[in-house]
Amino acid sequence: MPHPVLTTRALKCTVLLDPAEVEALVLVEGMPRVQLNVRTADGSRTVTADIAAKAVRKAQAVITEHGTDGVAALLQGKLGMGDVLLEAGLVCQVKIQRPAAMETAA
Repeated sequence: MPHPVLTTRALKCTVLLDPAEVEALVLVEGMPRVQLNVRTADGSRTVTADIAAKAVRKAQAVITEHGTDGVAALLQGKLGMGDVLLEAGLVCQVKIQRPAAMETAA
């Protein structure tokens, strides 16, 4: 029996980046946009995205404030033909600090 085929208007893609690599990006003054090339760890695939330089600067500020271990760097967009992320954006989300378990008195 064949599997059903469904149709979608877009494939949303979320790429988890290394915050240290985002922090190390160097931007040229006055450059409005940045093209990122993101390669998988095994090198088998590369996705490209054109994002606003302002988003990179904001992400770098969050990383500087909270450290590379305190944030998650996310690149999001619609996956287009040729492994291109369309309408892509970059954000850094601060990781939630869970309070230490309270010790109970015996």
